[in-house]
Amino acid sequence: MAFLPLNMMIAFISLIMLAGNLMSETFPTDCNVPPSVWCSSQEIADKCKVLNQCVAWKSRNQLVNFTLYYEALCPDCQNFIIKQLFPTFIKLKSIINLGLVPYGNAYEQKDGKSWKFTCQHGAEECSVNILETCAIHVLEDPNIYVKFIYDLETCMFKIQKPEKCVKMVMKHISKRDNLIACANGTTGIYLEHQMALKTNALPLPPMYVPWVTLNGVHSEHIQRKAENNLTDLICETYQGKDKEKYCPGRVIS
Repeated sequence: MAFLPLNMMIAFISLIMLAGNLMSETFPTDCNVPPSVWCSSQEIADKCKVLNQCVAWKSRNQLVNFTLYYEALCPDCQNFIIKQLFPTFIKLKSIINLGLVPYGNAYEQKDGKSWKFTCQHGAEECSVNILETCAIHVLEDPNIYVKFIYDLETCMFKIQKPEKCVKMVMKHISKRDNLIACANGTTGIYLEHQMALKTNALPLPPMYVPWVTLNGVHSEHIQRKAENNLTDLICETYQGKDKEKYCPGRVIS
């Protein structure tokens, strides 16, 4: 193996350092960089005229990540969605990154190139789990699919007739045909498999449902707090911009 003479190596290293310095001096002025670089200092943000955008970007990156792992026909899950999740989402949607995983205590079995699901409350629950998973995928906008899931779970909680509730709630959905096609086809099965993977990837397997994580963490304290006052839990956790606006009376700790 050949080695460079010491004097040539020193010159080569110096050249690399010089090039690095030149790049660091000229790089920000191009402004053709990711937001994380734009917003790494006020000076760069000023040069690139994105100061206001950086404030908004940093605020978005301080959202509270809250994920609910649940199953569609579980009464405790329905109660949580109705009394805690939906009201909190309506109040704090600007500061929360909400994840919904309709799978719960189900298990899946490979079936050729597909999967079969077995659910705690029977085949009907598997069908509604898949429908709600498809709603997240097809409707895309959290404002729409969270409301859809809330309406469906509220109806099933009250009258305990899933098929009737699905028909009632589906009447008000603009992408009804797409949603039905997803739920009745291979796409729905594939998407539900993804929900199974998300559930099975948890560091601590859910011992019950509803099961929640806050910024990726589950604890008994977080679980109890979420079940008793989810709005309060999100406000306690949020440390981003305009906290007083979203959570009056709370200061950033």
